[in-house]
Amino acid sequence: QAALRERKQAEAALRESEERYRLLAENMSDLVCIHNPEGQYLYISPSCQFLLGYDHKELIGENPYTFFHPEDCDRILQTSHLAALSGQPIPMTYRMRKKSGDYIWLETLTTPILDDTGQVIRLQTTSRDVTDRVRVAQQLRYDALHDSLTGLPNRHLLIGRIELALERLKRYQDFRFAILFLDLDRFKVINDSLGHLAGDQLLITVANLLQKLIRSVDIVARFGGDEFVILLEEIDNINEAVHVAKRIINELQSSLILNQQEVFVTPSIGIVYGSDGYSEAIDLLRDADAAMYRAKAKGGERYEIFDPSMYLQALKRLNLENDLRQALEREDFVLYYQPIISVETGKITGMEALIRWQHPQNGLIPPSDFIPVAEETGLIVPMGMWVLKTACSQIKTWYQHFPNTQNLKISVNLSARQLREPTLVEQINQVLTEIDFPAHCLTLELTESMLLDDIENIITLLSSIRSHSIQLSIDDFGTGYSSLSYLQRLPLNTLKIDQSFVNCIGEQGENSEIIDIIMTLATKLKLEVIAEGIETRTQFEYLKNIGCPFAQGYLIARPLTVDALTTLFQENWQYQ
Repeated sequence: QAALRERKQAEAALRESEERYRLLAENMSDLVCIHNPEGQYLYISPSCQFLLGYDHKELIGENPYTFFHPEDCDRILQTSHLAALSGQPIPMTYRMRKKSGDYIWLETLTTPILDDTGQVIRLQTTSRDVTDRVRVAQQLRYDALHDSLTGLPNRHLLIGRIELALERLKRYQDFRFAILFLDLDRFKVINDSLGHLAGDQLLITVANLLQKLIRSVDIVARFGGDEFVILLEEIDNINEAVHVAKRIINELQSSLILNQQEVFVTPSIGIVYGSDGYSEAIDLLRDADAAMYRAKAKGGERYEIFDPSMYLQALKRLNLENDLRQALEREDFVLYYQPIISVETGKITGMEALIRWQHPQNGLIPPSDFIPVAEETGLIVPMGMWVLKTACSQIKTWYQHFPNTQNLKISVNLSARQLREPTLVEQINQVLTEIDFPAHCLTLELTESMLLDDIENIITLLSSIRSHSIQLSIDDFGTGYSSLSYLQRLPLNTLKIDQSFVNCIGEQGENSEIIDIIMTLATKLKLEVIAEGIETRTQFEYLKNIGCPFAQGYLIARPLTVDALTTLFQENWQYQ
């Protein structure tokens, strides 16, 4: 009787335990299941209705592998099912199909249920829905490898793909690939003139276009700013890369509409061919970048194929940029001044300030060697203000020492990059106020090419400058093609006749028709005229005869140091 009573007590305790377990399982959101060792469902908690859309009775006796995502089945078998049978349960995450046909992500722990002999007689799984967590993790991984603006792969994903291509290159003799490094010409002008939203829209448009021009095996990535990189895999030769570059240039030749304004954008493309000589992705990108800069230096809207000399040039340019930054900090620059004279009297009426770089190792460096780099890097902005301040201070010093220099005008060149500075007018006025320099004695010179973009905003800016009595001059007039239609609206004071027209003047005054036209145009518009680049007496006499009021050039005087000009003022010099 005692044994019978103990057995009944044990059975009652077991029933109570099972009821508590069932009560717990049926009132929790997790999915709790009992399986036979082969995996078939023996028990399923009612939460399966909420999680999977099935009534728990529908799944009894079913094989769960029917509902697992096909890509996950083998992993579930090895990592979870067989591991639990061997007594080494491991939690895992996988996809399971709902009754609706959609998949959710479940995190499941599978544990064995053993009999008295230690044999596995059942498997218990406890699962919870982790779809939101998995999607957040997937999005974070995606974001880490993709550009947020264009959705393109970013440089991290690109570099990984290039490294894989290098590995394939080592393994397979016939495998070839190429890299195209693309930069949008004049993107900064468009971005600054139309606004960043328009600039972003342009980048998105270009990204979509590039994706349409490549194959599924290729990849286009946004490398940064307005730079894109295309990895072309499984190509036969470099000509295939050239063909893609030509297609890109051709596709971008048509205008785009941004902010209801027609915009033209062109690419500079550098091409590098993958070879055994490369071991790092960054080296390929460096050389493709060097080739792109060569294309940009040749005027843009073209492609260049890398050759080793480009690397040396790129290295030289990098060193130049670093030296330039240090030179700005140390003020290793000097100004030369080229006199502008009255053609009638020969007396100096003004001067053009011309910057030179006094490099500590390489000596005097001409502007043509460093101004393009300064313009591209933005260093031209602080450099331009240094020129303005130094030139105005020097002229003020001459005013104070030489009565014959009163009202002498100083001409300072403005760069396209400076025109995009939102505080340009305030910066100029601050310099003039600090030095107490008369604004009407300052002339700012612009080139015609600077008027090609966003003419309406430029007219507004120049009008603001003129409202402070500062003079404005168009340098190299006649070499551009856009300003004639706006000439009447531009608040100008002076036109400079480019030396290319002056040099054409023959012994009998022939080849001077363009100069005659410019003189007539200036008279109609009530503008002063300066002829620059005069090198012969014949040129000077012709200009004097047609009434050109001011002249500048090597015939009259080369750019001079402060000391040389001071001597001329002491001697009350004038051109004879």
